[in-house]
Amino acid sequence: MEAKIAALEKRLIELEVRNKATPLTEAALALNEVAEKKKADEATGDDSKEEKKDEHEPVSRVKVVITRRDPETGEPIEKEKKVEKSKDEEFDREKFAFILRKNIYENKFSPYQTPNGSEIDIVSENLWNLLKKYLGHFPYHMFREDPVTLSSPYDHIVYEYDDLLAEAEKAEEDEENMQARKDLKLLLDTIRTSSGDEKLDKYFKMRPNYKKQTPNTIQFEDLWTVFPPGMLGEDQVFVVKDNQMFWPWRDPSMRESLPWKLDAWSYDWKDGTFSRTLFTLEFQQFDGHLPLTSLPFYPFDLCKEQEKIREELIKRGQKFREICNARNDSRLFDYKGLSILETKGFSGMKQDQEAGISYRPTGRTQN
Repeated sequence: MEAKIAALEKRLIELEVRNKATPLTEAALALNEVAEKKKADEATGDDSKEEKKDEHEPVSRVKVVITRRDPETGEPIEKEKKVEKSKDEEFDREKFAFILRKNIYENKFSPYQTPNGSEIDIVSENLWNLLKKYLGHFPYHMFREDPVTLSSPYDHIVYEYDDLLAEAEKAEEDEENMQARKDLKLLLDTIRTSSGDEKLDKYFKMRPNYKKQTPNTIQFEDLWTVFPPGMLGEDQVFVVKDNQMFWPWRDPSMRESLPWKLDAWSYDWKDGTFSRTLFTLEFQQFDGHLPLTSLPFYPFDLCKEQEKIREELIKRGQKFREICNARNDSRLFDYKGLSILETKGFSGMKQDQEAGISYRPTGRTQN
C-alpha cells in the first residue's frame, strides 16, 4: 500500500513540473529525445552501413601475401594474408588479376644473408595473353602455354618493361582488352615500386638515372638488365644465351664481388664442321656508373657505325669459312701476327718455363 502511495506522489510531481515548464524546457527535452534516438539508430545501424560501404568500395585487383620463412628449412614461420580494401581472409581468386607472394627470410640464426624475394601468380587469362604477346619468344617458352608462377627478379618483364608499359597505356575501347591493360599497368607498377625483392626495387629507383644519360649508364650490380637473351653483343658479335646469375655474388668474407658472367654463343669451326659454340664473357667488378659503350662487351645496337661493322664482320666470316673449308692440298696461307711455335721430336722439347708465344712478323701457317 505504501509503495502505491509513493508511486502516485511521484506521478503527481511529474505532472506539476510539466505544467509549469517553460517553452525552452520543452524544446530542450525534445532535442534530447531526438539526440538519443539518433544515437540509438547509429548504434544499431553501424554494421549495415559498413556493409553497404564495403559493397561500394572498389576492391584491388592484386592480392598480397606475406610469408616469413626460416632460411635453413624453408618452412613458414609466420604467415600473414593481406588484401588492400578487403577484409576477408578467404578470397575468390577470380576477383584478382594476379597474386603477389612476398617471401621474407628471418636470418637471426643463419651466418649468410638470404635475400628476400617474391613470386607472382597470374590469375587473369587476358593479362596472361597480353604477356604472351611480348614475352613468348624468350628461352624455355614459359609464356607459350598456361600461366606459371613467375619468380623475382622477373627478368622477362624487366627486359621488355618499356614495350609492356607502352602497351598498357594504349587506348582501348573493348572492355576486356581495356581491363587487361589496366591489370598490366598495375602489374608493372607493383613490380616497379613494391616487388618484395630489395635489389629489384633498388634497380627501378636507379633506372631513370641510367636512361637519362647518352649513352645509357649502368652499375655493376645491374649488368644483367642490359643483356636480354637473343641480343647481339659487341665487340666481336656474340648472341646472348643467358646470364649465369642475375645479381653479382659477394662472399661476406670478400671485399669485392666476383666477376659477373654472361653466356653467349657464336659460330665456330669445331671437329670439321661449323656449329654454335658457347663462350663465357666476364665482367670485372667496377664502381659507380659506367657508359654501356665503355664495357668490354655491350649491345650491338649502341654501335655508331652498325652497317659498316656488319659488312666487315660478314667479309671476315666469309674469309674464315673459305679457310676452314679449304681442301688439304690448298691449306697453306700467308700469315702475319702472333703465332705459337710447335716443333716435333726430342729437339723440340722444352721445360715449361722455356715455352711461350713467339712473334713472327711474317710466316706461313697450315690449317
